[in-house]
Amino acid sequence: MAFDIQDFNAGFYHFVLHVAKHGDDVKGSENGNTTALSHWMQHQHLRMKSKHSGSENVTPMTDEEELVLDQVRFPWTNNDKLWDLKYQKLVIFHEIHGHCKVPRDDEIGDWVAYQRKSMKRNTMPEKRINQLQLLGFHWSLKDRDENYRELVLFMETHGHCAVGRSQGSLRRWVSYQRESYKKRMDGEKSCITENQMKKLEDIGFVWSCDGTIVAVWHL
Repeated sequence: MAFDIQDFNAGFYHFVLHVAKHGDDVKGSENGNTTALSHWMQHQHLRMKSKHSGSENVTPMTDEEELVLDQVRFPWTNNDKLWDLKYQKLVIFHEIHGHCKVPRDDEIGDWVAYQRKSMKRNTMPEKRINQLQLLGFHWSLKDRDENYRELVLFMETHGHCAVGRSQGSLRRWVSYQRESYKKRMDGEKSCITENQMKKLEDIGFVWSCDGTIVAVWHL
């Protein structure tokens, strides 16, 4: 089925108008315009599914269209099952390889790359962020040494290691170090080593988010 940009634009226009007037309860009305809007929304779900799996006979959604829909809070809930399916495959990959650096040519390579893009756009739900964090998801393709050097530079510039949210990927990496540390202190499986912890402590890294000093592993 060929993609009709005019159909997309018209549907998008009606979606924005409907939400402005009635909220997001598209099924709550029985008029013909709402029925057409509901069909348009279902079609966008199919296009999104095609983008990630290629299983639908529709034109895949583009990144630009997805960003536009994200900006008006288009409900992607119908894709939760698809996301969970991909996530379970990432869990298996992590169990086999011990990390989440999935090659781009892997079955879920494109999906993993999209998670990073979604996080960068700040459009990913917190629930999904937490699920990925549990696996030690790499929000940046930079390796550990690169992130560490960036943190050292931050410390030298600001005099501390309290990285703010505005620092993006560095902030996420720092948060992951704290989570990994806590797991190790609690006796759980953790990717962080004693030597890695010592290197962080040597530059004044604090293991708690609120600035209070907690026990360190190597003391």
